[in-house]
Amino acid sequence: MARNRDPLALSPNWHLDLRLEAELPEDNVVRTRFVVGAIFGTVALMSLLLLAWIGYTRATLRSDIVEMTRIAEEGKASKREVELMQSEFEAGALKIDHAAKILKTRLLFSEFVANIALSLPPTVMIDQIQLTEDGLSLTGQVASNMEFTRYITALKQNQKFTGVFAEIKQKSFGSSRSGTTFVFDITFRLKPSP
Repeated sequence: MARNRDPLALSPNWHLDLRLEAELPEDNVVRTRFVVGAIFGTVALMSLLLLAWIGYTRATLRSDIVEMTRIAEEGKASKREVELMQSEFEAGALKIDHAAKILKTRLLFSEFVANIALSLPPTVMIDQIQLTEDGLSLTGQVASNMEFTRYITALKQNQKFTGVFAEIKQKSFGSSRSGTTFVFDITFRLKPSP
C-alpha cells in the first residue's frame, strides 16, 4: 500500500463477491445451529410458561381451599346455631301445643275445682291439684281405704268428670306419716281434643 493513500477510503473491492460460491463460507453449520437453538429455545420457553402456569394454578387452588375451609367452618357454626334455635323453638312449640290442648278442652279449672268440692265427702281432704302433661293430678288424705274406694268410684261415675276426662285412675295410695290417715294421688287424663 502506498503511503499517500487514505486509510479510510474504500478499496475498489470492498465487499464480498457473491458470485464466487467456492470462496463463500459453509452456511449449513450456521443454519443447523440456528434451527436447533430455536427449537430448544421454544421448548425451554414453553416449559417455563407451563411451570409458571402450574405454580399459578396451585397457588390459586391453595387460596381457594383456605377460603372454602373458612366458609365451611362458618357454615358449621351457623348450622349449630340454627340447630340450637330449632331445638329451642321445638321446646317452645311443645309447651304451646300443650297449653293449646288444655285450652281446647271443655274443662275450666274453676269448674273442675267446684265439681271436686261438690263431690267431696266429709272424710276426704284435698291437699293439692296440679296440672300434668296428660291432665290433672289430685292429691289428698282420706280416713280409710273403704272411703277412698267409694270416692274414686263416685268420681268415675260422675257425668261432669266422665264427659271431660278419658280416664280417672289411682296413681298412688299409702299411709300418711302420722299413721292416722291415708295419702292418695288420683290422675285425671283429658280426652283428646276433637
